[in-house]
Amino acid sequence: MSYVKKPLEELDVMDDFLMNQLASDEAVGEAFCRRLLSTLLHREIGKLKVSAQKVLPALSPDLRGIRMDVEVEELSDKPDGQEPAVMNLYDVQHQK
Repeated sequence: MSYVKKPLEELDVMDDFLMNQLASDEAVGEAFCRRLLSTLLHREIGKLKVSAQKVLPALSPDLRGIRMDVEVEELSDKPDGQEPAVMNLYDVQHQK
């Protein structure tokens, strides 16, 4: 497969660069990931924490770690300023 440089107007969410930039953007990334996950999972998605290019190391030498293009943590709602618990962890990356 050869690399082809495209103008921004021709990019879509199947492009690695645009998908990563959109999901990790401070202004729109959380809303984009919420909409994307809500559409794919057919349910409402609450509070999210989005991190780009996250690497999770293996828990033991026998296992391999993983690299996530965009890590999205779905958080629980905790009252009174308590730290929210992570309910679900998603790796947001497209597949052709």
